[in-house]
Order: sequence, then structure tokens, then C-alpha cells
Amino acid sequence: MWAILSGIEGNLKAYEAVLDDIKRQRVRVEELYILGDLVGINPDCDKLVERLQKPRQGELLPQVCTGWWEEQCFILHAIGATSEPTLGFCLTQICRMAEVFEFWFSRT
Repeated sequence: MWAILSGIEGNLKAYEAVLDDIKRQRVRVEELYILGDLVGINPDCDKLVERLQKPRQGELLPQVCTGWWEEQCFILHAIGATSEPTLGFCLTQICRMAEVFEFWFSRT
């Protein structure tokens, strides 16, 4: 069985609630997919990214795709094309994007 989620937007508490729910399932969840919008303007964003990079014992390492927030970061820093979605990148890049968001929003 797979667990699929999206739109976390940097909310560590919400992610941890999903992990708790996964543990309570009767059928074992074998894969965890996050379909975009992992990062956002949430103060826990970098903690969330760290948590994804270093899952606790028994937790799944999620497969992550880009979403709107990630695309905006790419566009903001001319990393990706505006007309083509960029899918399937590693969590290290997400961490860098979270740092960029934190810097960008701290200036406004």
C-alpha cells in the first residue's frame, strides 16, 4: 500500500500527523509519495525538510515531486523554465529551496 500526500507547505506538525496515521494503519504502508508543495512560508519549513532527509527509525523515506511552491522558487532564481514542470528532484534541492524561501520572505 502507498501513502500519497500533497500540499504540506512546510507544516511539520501536519506531516507528523500523517506519519502517526500511517503507523496506525492495519495494512503496512510500503511507499510514501509527496506530490508537490512540500515547502512553503511556514516557520517549520526547514525542520520539515530535515525530517524528510533523516527519517526516524521505522519511517519511510518519501519520494518527492515538485509543486507550485517549488516551481515558484525555481522561477524566482531562474533555475527552471516557467513553461515546463520540473519533476523528481532530490531532497537536497528542496532544502536549498527552503533556505531561499526563508531568505526571500524575511526581506519582504
